[in-house]
Amino acid sequence: MLILAKTEFDSVIGAFTPLSIKKGYGGHQSDKKGFTFLFSLTNEDKYSLTNNKKAFEITPIGSGPSFGDKDFSIGNNASTMQTSRFDLGNTFQIPEKYESKQEAIKSFIGAKGNEKQVNSMIRLKEWEVFQVY
Repeated sequence: MLILAKTEFDSVIGAFTPLSIKKGYGGHQSDKKGFTFLFSLTNEDKYSLTNNKKAFEITPIGSGPSFGDKDFSIGNNASTMQTSRFDLGNTFQIPEKYESKQEAIKSFIGAKGNEKQVNSMIRLKEWEVFQVY
């Protein structure tokens, strides 16, 4: 599965996992081969999976997919409300060029200055899910 999204700050981000969506919801799926990753097309960054126990999950009905331990979670009504969460660094490795977790998150979502803090909720202008075979 490939997800592409555009944040409210016009940053183009995404996630890839070879794992398939299972019926129902709840519980993380493992990626034993470590192929799941997050990325920023805007910043040309890749966030590699460091803990394969929490690679991906479909959260309760009404919410979108979640990657890692809430590293990147798409919330209910993501394109109209600030419901998507970014808490990078829990399950995905932050690139070394960033001095702090907060700096990496702000860069990932495209926030400038102090507009958003760590664990903040933002709106996604657009997001699409593609099944990859």
